[in-house]
Amino acid sequence: ARKYVGTTERGGPNRGPEVDRWNRAVGAPLGSPWCAAYTSGVLTEAGAREPRVRTALAKGFITKASFSASSVLAGRYKPQPGDVVVWTRRSGGHVGVGDAVDRGRRR
Repeated sequence: ARKYVGTTERGGPNRGPEVDRWNRAVGAPLGSPWCAAYTSGVLTEAGAREPRVRTALAKGFITKASFSASSVLAGRYKPQPGDVVVWTRRSGGHVGVGDAVDRGRRR
């Protein structure tokens, strides 16, 4: 995932060589939001066996093995670099791959 830090859209919203490649790989129309397609692409490229899901939908990454934000805040789960992180919203969600863990104090 780190090799794609700084990847930007080119040629229009939700477009670009990498973005188009990731969307094609999960069967999403070109120009679709690409956070889940990116996450799927880097998991595949890294040879990750888990999570098995490869999708264009952020919520598709929520599985039985997922941990909630409250479990992280309560200290029941310690995030690690490389974890798949999902933010859910009423309108959908957002997903990515964690790069670092902030060990700072909670505010």
